[in-house]
Amino acid sequence: MHAAFPIEHQLDRLRADLNQMGDAVVERLSAAIAALIQHDRMQAQMIINDDQQINRAWAAIEEATLDLITTRHPVGRDMRVLLSIRAIADELERIGDYAKNIAAIAAATDVRPALLPLARAVAYADMAVHRVAEAVALATDLDVEAAHQLSANVRGMRGVRTQLRNDFLTVTRQYPALLDAASDLLLVVSYLERVIDGASNIAEQLSATVAGELELMLG
Repeated sequence: MHAAFPIEHQLDRLRADLNQMGDAVVERLSAAIAALIQHDRMQAQMIINDDQQINRAWAAIEEATLDLITTRHPVGRDMRVLLSIRAIADELERIGDYAKNIAAIAAATDVRPALLPLARAVAYADMAVHRVAEAVALATDLDVEAAHQLSANVRGMRGVRTQLRNDFLTVTRQYPALLDAASDLLLVVSYLERVIDGASNIAEQLSATVAGELELMLG
């Protein structure tokens, strides 16, 4: 980024890059879940092989934020926005890694997940994708009320993992041959829980950034 441009323009460019990275992460997560549900090993392997796209996006944002900090010496609001963008990019990169982990399970599992009670797991996966998509939208809109609502939605989902574990334990008692597949899917649920936590962290980061701006205005 060239210092001749106003820092506001550079921040807008970074927000656009962050939004593009977020869209790619949501797409990757959705594709990984679809590969698992559809038992599509080829699609899962493609997701694993294409992992560098999100890593490159994260590296570019990391480099750009550090460059702005060292060359433009931002303070106040500009510094808060920069640090927020960097923190959100870190969360998105981790969510991308969880998507890759889910794809790896989809590529390796031998038992079709359809043999297991997946209705609640699929609903949980859909909620995870929606929470991340909401978080990505928040990164652009800076809607603090929506951020608080997202955090509340995440808190309301915390009991779902226990319900899923009970579902899988019940079916494996009846069909011990499904134990390995159930264990893999419980690991997927664990990854999805971390994905949802990541979305909540993004919402909290944005809430803190907006709160800092309001405090500065009121002060």
